[in-house]
Amino acid sequence: MPRRSMASMNVAPLPVKPVPIPTPPSDLAEPMRSEWLRICLSRPPEWWDPSGLDLLADLVLHMHHRDQIAAMREQYSYTAAGDLSPERLTEFVEVTNKLGLQHERESRVVAMLQTKLRLTPQSSYEPERARRIAMQGGRMPKPWEDPNDNPFARNGRRQ
Repeated sequence: MPRRSMASMNVAPLPVKPVPIPTPPSDLAEPMRSEWLRICLSRPPEWWDPSGLDLLADLVLHMHHRDQIAAMREQYSYTAAGDLSPERLTEFVEVTNKLGLQHERESRVVAMLQTKLRLTPQSSYEPERARRIAMQGGRMPKPWEDPNDNPFARNGRRQ
């Protein structure tokens, strides 16, 4: 280990204030508050900026709506499954279709908000992976290709 210089030993470290975890808005119900905290704790505290907190509140609200619609759909399926006469079958199909469309719409909004907040794996940036891809000429070998048969898998270099 290299020796430290006298100048570096005379410099006092700056006190670093910890970044607090964003508190949930007061208008969120308790299940949504716990979801807010779960999402906030999944990322470092400095990840969250004030502009993203409104999107996070929307995300938590849409996740709650999506879960409620899924519960309603499941409950309706169980209660209606016992009596599926031809008259009730049409009503059953209409109601489950409406609930399915609502669930799909909420799921799309949740996925979009997660991407906008950069919470999904597709939107995360890994510098080491980006460097590795750049070193390979921007081309990743296909899983079924044998790297020994493919000269481009090693940037044209043979072993």
